[in-house]
Amino acid sequence: MRKFALPIACFSMLMFAACGNDDENGNRPNGLDERTIVQQGIVPTVLTVTVEGTVNGVEQAEYNYGMIGLLYCTERNNADDLFQEWLSTGNLPDSSVKMGGRTKKNNNGIVSTTLEGLDPNTSYSACLFFKPSTGKKRIIGKTFTFKTKSFDIQVVTEDISNVCYYSVTLNGQIKGLDPADRKACTLGFVVSEEEDPTVGSGRTIEIENASETVLSTTLRGILPSRQYNYRIFIQPVGHDDYTYGNNIAFRSKSADDMAIDLGLSVEWSRLLLGAEEEGQRGNFYFWGDVNPAAANSPVIDTQNGNRNRVYYENVTAPNRPDFSISGTGYDAATYALGEGWRTPTRAEFEELVNSCKFDVEIDPNAEVRTNVSAQIDGKTIYVDIVHLSYDNLLTIQRGGKIIKVPTSDYAYITTKQDGGTSLSKISGEVSYVYLWTSDVNTYTDKDSGKQTVLGPCYYCTNGPWVWLPEVYAVMLSGQWTLVSSGYSALSAYPILPVRDKK
Repeated sequence: MRKFALPIACFSMLMFAACGNDDENGNRPNGLDERTIVQQGIVPTVLTVTVEGTVNGVEQAEYNYGMIGLLYCTERNNADDLFQEWLSTGNLPDSSVKMGGRTKKNNNGIVSTTLEGLDPNTSYSACLFFKPSTGKKRIIGKTFTFKTKSFDIQVVTEDISNVCYYSVTLNGQIKGLDPADRKACTLGFVVSEEEDPTVGSGRTIEIENASETVLSTTLRGILPSRQYNYRIFIQPVGHDDYTYGNNIAFRSKSADDMAIDLGLSVEWSRLLLGAEEEGQRGNFYFWGDVNPAAANSPVIDTQNGNRNRVYYENVTAPNRPDFSISGTGYDAATYALGEGWRTPTRAEFEELVNSCKFDVEIDPNAEVRTNVSAQIDGKTIYVDIVHLSYDNLLTIQRGGKIIKVPTSDYAYITTKQDGGTSLSKISGEVSYVYLWTSDVNTYTDKDSGKQTVLGPCYYCTNGPWVWLPEVYAVMLSGQWTLVSSGYSALSAYPILPVRDKK
C-alpha cells in the first residue's frame, strides 16, 4: 500500500533541462521549419500539472485542428532523447513515455494543457508537443522538469442530518484538496452496519461535483430502527490506496413512531411501507418478496412459466389455501420494520373495514368540476361539484385517530417479445387504493362447496372513488369501503403494516 505524506506546499520552481540541439529560444529547429511551441508557465498540484505555452508560425486552421499536449515520463537524464525519438519516428519509445493532456486553445496561439492522475510527490520530465492534422511534421518544445506536491489533506466525517425511516443525509469535509486535484480523485462515503467500513466491505456512495471542502448526499434504502456506521473517503484515480475519515455511528428513525392504536386487535402503521411521511406513496412489493418490486425479483420464476415462486411452492403445489406470509421470512414488513411488524392478515383487514369510518381528504389542488353526470341504476344523476385528483387521500378513522393513504402506485410483470420479462410500473395517475394482505383469497361454490384458490388476497377501493369522491358518494350512498380480491401473484402492490400490541 502506498503511503502519502501530506503538506500542500507552495508551487515548486521548475528546472529546465536544455536540449543540446535547441536554438537560443529553447526550441527545436527542424530544418527551415519556423514553427515552434514554447513552454512559458507551469502549475503542479498533488495529482495534476497545468502547462501554458505558445504555438508560433502555425496557420490558424492548422492550429485549430492540430493536437496539442504533453509528452512526459518520470524524471530521467535521457528524457530529451526519448522525446526526440517520438518526434522523428512518431512512435513512443517505451511504455514509460506517455502523451496526454486536456488542452485549451486561444486564438492568439496561447495554449494551456492539463495532465491528471499523476503520482503525488513525484518528479517528471515533460515537453509540449504539437501534432498537425495535416501531413506536416510534428514539433516539440524544450524539455523541462516538475515535481507534484505531497498528498496532505484532512478527511473529516461529520454528523448526519435529516434522519428519516429510509433515508439520511451524510456529511463530511475534505480539507486542503486543490480544486485541480478534485477531478483526479474519487470522493464519497462508505456505509455498513459494521464499524469502520471500507470500500469493498460496505455500500459505497460516490459524490459528483463536490466543492473543495464540503460533501453532502442523501443516502436512501436504509431500514428503520437500524444502527449504521459510515466514513468519508478519498482515492486518487489510478491508485489503490484510500484515505478514510473518522467512523460515525447513527441510527435511523424508529419504526415505533409509525404505530397508531385504533383500538383494534393490532396496531396499524400510519405510513405505507417505504413511505417517509403520512399520505406519501411508498414502495410496492410482490407477494412474498421482502424487497421492493423489480423485474429480477427472486420470487418471479420465468423458467417454469411466469409465476410467483413463493405462491406456487407454498400454495399451488401443496394445495394449501390457508397459507399466510405474515411474520415469516417472506414478509416485507417484518424484514423492513423488525420483529412484531408484519403484513396484515385478511381477518385483520376485515376488522379494519368493519370497525372504521372511511372517507376522503380532498387535495387542495384538486381540479374542481361542476354539474358532473353519473350513471346509477340506469339513471343519470348530476353531482353539483367534484374535486378530481389523483392526490386525494383515503382516510381511515376510529376513536379520533386517522390514517391517510394515497392512491397506489403498482406494478406487474409482462412478457417481452424476446420471451423475457419486464416490470411495468404504474405511478401517480392511479385512481384506486391497493393494499396487500398476507393471506390467500379463495372462492367457495355455494352448491358444491368446492373451494377455489384465486390468488394472494389484496384489498382495494370500490371503484375510483378516492379520485372522484363526490360522484362515488352518490353512487355508493355514502358507504366508503375496501373490497377483498384475489389477483395474479405477478402484480406488485403497497403494504400497510400492522404490529402486535405491546
